[in-house]
Amino acid sequence: MTFFFRKILFFSLLLISLFSYSQKATFSSFWKTSDLGFFAGSMYYVGDINHKQQFYSSRATFGGIFRVNISPRYSIRLNAFYGEISGKDTDFDFEYQQMRNHKFLTKLMDYTMQVEFNFLPYGSFVKEKSFDFTPYIATGISFSVFEHKEKFNSFSLPFSVGFKYTMTHRIRIGVDWSFRRTYNDYLDALDEDVFEDRIFFDKQKNYKNNDDWYAMAGFFVSYKLFYPKMKCPIYDKKNFLKNFKKKYKRWKRKRKRKWF
Repeated sequence: MTFFFRKILFFSLLLISLFSYSQKATFSSFWKTSDLGFFAGSMYYVGDINHKQQFYSSRATFGGIFRVNISPRYSIRLNAFYGEISGKDTDFDFEYQQMRNHKFLTKLMDYTMQVEFNFLPYGSFVKEKSFDFTPYIATGISFSVFEHKEKFNSFSLPFSVGFKYTMTHRIRIGVDWSFRRTYNDYLDALDEDVFEDRIFFDKQKNYKNNDDWYAMAGFFVSYKLFYPKMKCPIYDKKNFLKNFKKKYKRWKRKRKRKWF
């Protein structure tokens, strides 16, 4: 657990430092770079029943995202997802699992804060050259609430990869694949009891030192809440008067030349 809390401290300091960096901009401009969106996809589990198969027993998941783009390279994202994970031993051919014959269904709520790193300068920052698309990676901290036989919670470390694209000035779409490394071995409702039958007598029912994981993959659509106003030189009063005076002076000079 000590190693876990060291990781939590590290990512917390990372988030604080990025927030401090973002304060170089004014508070109003900070929030004007934010967007709100919807995520939909599938959720699955890796643990004592499913050891390594990706997208095993996938179930629908959905939720909301809120992103603040603090620079063309970095964003801070808040997620709130709801989903279910499930599994059963009879889906696998191992004799041990066939004998254990366990199955589960767990409902969960996932609350996550992540820092995204864009491989390409991305966004609508007026003073920065940027792209309309970019792949990205993200990490941070998650808090999840699980429910099967009983309700419990756990912190976890999220890791994400994805791709996002700006369709219009306000609408963005993308795909995201994220993993949650939990510090809990009870997502699949397998306790630490041992077997009492003759074949597997006194053998543990789960891998005690291997904590469970869950993952999500899907797409998102987000809407940019504010869009920076661009000054048009034709309608900007100051520029209009300056240009008018310059043109008037040139016209007067031309008039004088014609008379002499």
